[in-house]
Amino acid sequence: PPDDDDPEGWAMRRARILIYAGDNREAAVLLSGLIDRQSGVDNNFADRYLQVLFDLQTVGYHREALALLESLYGHVDSAPLQREILFWQADSQSALKNHRAAAELYLRSATHNGQSGGDPWGHTARYRAAEELGRAGLARDARDVYSRLLAVTAEPARRTVIERQIQQLWLAGRQTTTP
Repeated sequence: PPDDDDPEGWAMRRARILIYAGDNREAAVLLSGLIDRQSGVDNNFADRYLQVLFDLQTVGYHREALALLESLYGHVDSAPLQREILFWQADSQSALKNHRAAAELYLRSATHNGQSGGDPWGHTARYRAAEELGRAGLARDARDVYSRLLAVTAEPARRTVIERQIQQLWLAGRQTTTP
């Protein structure tokens, strides 16, 4: 790195450039080495690191992003940051069509560190979990999650969306049982 730049920031910029240039595997290797050298990770480092991981997810390198997110999770002590990392892991699992794993990670994110899942982050994570449960063919579980969300959602527009999702699950279930 240049003399006036920190080595970690420089490595992250290099990884981002590698992704932009299409050398995603080399970027993942660079990011893996960077996180492996960390004994502990502060929020500033994690935020910058996540931005580069989002680039990997954007270009479809979800397996690599998952491994790097898992490694980052192990280096972070901040419960809110761990909660966020679980959510981004779920996004990659969803993109890989691992719907059960995605649902589990979304639910873990919603309730991480004793959270009730009743805050806006938890609502979003629970909603995404219900979507993934539906995609996994677990309609009853999806309806249960949607129903619990409906019970605590006051905003009319959001209630309408959740009610529609419940109706869609019901209709999809009828399609599979009707000749």
